[in-house]
Amino acid sequence: MIIEGKVHVLGDSVDTDGMVAGRYLPLSDPKDIAKHIFEDVDPGFRTRVKPGDVLVAGRNFGSGSGREHAPLGLIGLGVGCIVAESFSRTFFRMAVDLGLQTVTCPEAAAAAKDGDVGAGSTPRPVMCRSGRSTSSANLCPLSSARSSIKAAWRLMSKRSCRRTPARNTAAHTMPAAPRRGWTASAAK
Repeated sequence: MIIEGKVHVLGDSVDTDGMVAGRYLPLSDPKDIAKHIFEDVDPGFRTRVKPGDVLVAGRNFGSGSGREHAPLGLIGLGVGCIVAESFSRTFFRMAVDLGLQTVTCPEAAAAAKDGDVGAGSTPRPVMCRSGRSTSSANLCPLSSARSSIKAAWRLMSKRSCRRTPARNTAAHTMPAAPRRGWTASAAK
């Protein structure tokens, strides 16, 4: 997967409560949630971020109450990737499950500046800055399980998805499906 976009630098301990306020929890469509991302913390954020842009943060990105609305809203906003020094375990797991690209890289997080161009291809992203790039040698490649989840999401994004009750036969469920009960059906 090729990732390239403008870098938006955030700080440490960016929490899910600040990403999406509790009053928007009844929303379920990622595009609707995206309209309210960082609304109380940084009202202009959603107008600055364009599809494919890269969020870069410090330690403990996604801390807080662990609401799934935060990664869903970032997906709805079109964020291409989040690079952070570290992630909250709950947020990281939700992001992977939902297909939002996350990269743990303290080196890139420390070097990135607002307006830089973040570019690379997974599993080895590189943060570019004025034609120079940080070393990707120390970045961790995706695990095989995480790669399988990404592959399933790519397949599902090419088909229409509908929520159906989970069945116990392989013919009715996606291998490595990120959420119980999701199946892909051919687009009509």
